[in-house]
Amino acid sequence: MILLRNRIPATKSRQRGVALVAVSLMVVVLAGLSLSLFIASSSWSKEQRARGARLQTLYAAEAGIAEVMAALESGQIWDEDSLIGLGMEGVTLDVQDLGGGATSVVATATGSDGKTRLQVFLAPVATEGALEGPVLIGLEGLRVRCNALVDSYRSSLGRYARQAEAGQHGHRFAREGAQLYSNGRIVLEANARIHGVVVSTQEQALDPILAPEVEVPEIDRGGHLVVPHHDIVHLRSGHHRFGALEIGRGSTLMVRGPATIVVDSLVLLQRGALRIDDAEGPVSIYSRGELRLEEGACLTPNSKLPQSVSVTVAACDDEGPPSVTMDPNSAFIGVLEAPLADVHIGSTAQFFGALVARRVDLRARSEVHLDEDLQRPGTTALKVMAWHVLPPGAAVSGAAYLSPVPVPEADSEGERPRPMDERPHWAEDRPEHRDPAPHRR
Repeated sequence: MILLRNRIPATKSRQRGVALVAVSLMVVVLAGLSLSLFIASSSWSKEQRARGARLQTLYAAEAGIAEVMAALESGQIWDEDSLIGLGMEGVTLDVQDLGGGATSVVATATGSDGKTRLQVFLAPVATEGALEGPVLIGLEGLRVRCNALVDSYRSSLGRYARQAEAGQHGHRFAREGAQLYSNGRIVLEANARIHGVVVSTQEQALDPILAPEVEVPEIDRGGHLVVPHHDIVHLRSGHHRFGALEIGRGSTLMVRGPATIVVDSLVLLQRGALRIDDAEGPVSIYSRGELRLEEGACLTPNSKLPQSVSVTVAACDDEGPPSVTMDPNSAFIGVLEAPLADVHIGSTAQFFGALVARRVDLRARSEVHLDEDLQRPGTTALKVMAWHVLPPGAAVSGAAYLSPVPVPEADSEGERPRPMDERPHWAEDRPEHRDPAPHRR
């Protein structure tokens, strides 16, 4: 009996082996790709969660800073308990007064993925139509010459002389809250003594300070008022309109408040005095032309409070810009608004209060003492002068206001901690991401 066996050709057997190997390799490759995609997806998800956690802590820090700004702008005193009741758990704040109205705020927000520390520097900025607080504004330029002094004081605490203390090199000053602003060029000569903050809106890329609107009351015009030399004249309260108002040498004009006086020009000759009896109300003076205090002249209220006297200098329709001049040894106490005039304060002259003018020139050894009590609660406007996301472990110091802490190029994960598209809402008007700080002397 013959048995027949079916034999499979050797070539077909080899083909089946090659196919099995190819399928196995494809399975291995697909498994590797799937594993890679899974790992990449997990890594991306983890990165997004970490990024979301960082943004949450960053926004929490911003919210804390916004609360501080709102409190400071409303005149509140910040303390460690100020966040209680705001529902901002995990946020701590370090508020440091740098002097001159400048403030450093460091907000630390703790989240599930770590901490975020954000530091901002705030400074007050004058607003349109408001001349309040210890401010000196030269809209188009400001020059402080050698040995001129600008500081601040509080009129509610008594006379300036009682508050002034000897500082460095024996120079006397009261407080360091002076605020100087200009949209134009600021020139600070050698040995100019400024106790406060100096801000150039051009250098800091800030919105320009707008000139306050000047409205002169309409009062029926009378004749000129000339006080003879070495005489005393009394002017009752009410509304008065004169042509030229001139106070002779060694003479005194006593004005009882409340009163409104409109003149074409106001001139105080040598040792002439315009004294305000403000016991019953303040006095407002409007000059449509020149304002000049000659040597030894003074314009002061009896109470020595600047808020009792306001002097506004406007330009006549048919004349050029007015001029305001204080000669040596003259004195002025009050609020002076002259947005169209150039103000020259002479050597050894003394100015107390607040001032806005087109240009301001403080001569050598002149003194300007700005009154902090002119600031009324709720009118302060704060500007963010610099902001930083602090790297881990960085020390925080108020000295950074003068030398801002540099923003790190990248964090440990290789990305900037604060990209441009995630700037805080209070930095949206910045033209670029940088760390400006106001010129400080």
